[in-house]
Amino acid sequence: MAKDSFLTERQLEILELRNSGKSQTEIAKSLGTTRANISATEKTARGNIRKAKNTINVAKMLSAAAIVRIEKDTDLNEVPKKIYEKAGDLAIHINLDSPSLIGTINRVCADQIKGRRIISDIEIAITKDGDIILG
Repeated sequence: MAKDSFLTERQLEILELRNSGKSQTEIAKSLGTTRANISATEKTARGNIRKAKNTINVAKMLSAAAIVRIEKDTDLNEVPKKIYEKAGDLAIHINLDSPSLIGTINRVCADQIKGRRIISDIEIAITKDGDIILG
């Protein structure tokens, strides 16, 4: 399964066992290693998955119809308006309503938001199909 993947066979094995409900300690015992080793391997695997997802988003952003830059100190509730305005200029219909858009931004960019304030710049790509990609 790891062929042509950013994950090793061991990382996949550990993630599969974790997803089945096994603890790191249980996995360590069954694989004859330490819990610390399992923890480190799992952390690396999850980091590789995050990097792969980010790479896909960057590639998608390269072909986006538009990029909306949301500056630090912007109120989160103002973000949908900025996105809809840019999309409207390009005659693109955004596939999310305002609450869904805010929820998605809040979830994906949680470390860039505090309360309703954007605490570091966010780039949001708009695709020709009306999807958004958060970078």
